[in-house]
Amino acid sequence: MSHNVRFAILTANPANKPKAFPDLDAMARHIQRERGLQALELIEIEDLEIEGDISPRRAVSVFALDAGNDRDRLIGHAYLDGQGLAVLQAALRRHRLVMANDMQDAA
Repeated sequence: MSHNVRFAILTANPANKPKAFPDLDAMARHIQRERGLQALELIEIEDLEIEGDISPRRAVSVFALDAGNDRDRLIGHAYLDGQGLAVLQAALRRHRLVMANDMQDAA
């Protein structure tokens, strides 16, 4: 990952390239689309290792949860320009998904 990337999602598959975002809001919108109607679990990590970096980075692991609130899948590890969990939570609140009225009845 380039050193000038400020916001990115790294997937569990190391063969996949990180997905870079121009800002935190774009990353939050991406996470909201990826989660769909699933709940999220966010876990702050201090030691994300990125190939080519000499020191680990601070990030947030983002998991989508199933109906029983168990981890269903890893959306990715969110690199937030050295910021942590509180910053991502605020961005996700700003960009909540809006469900159509007919979808609310199904949820």
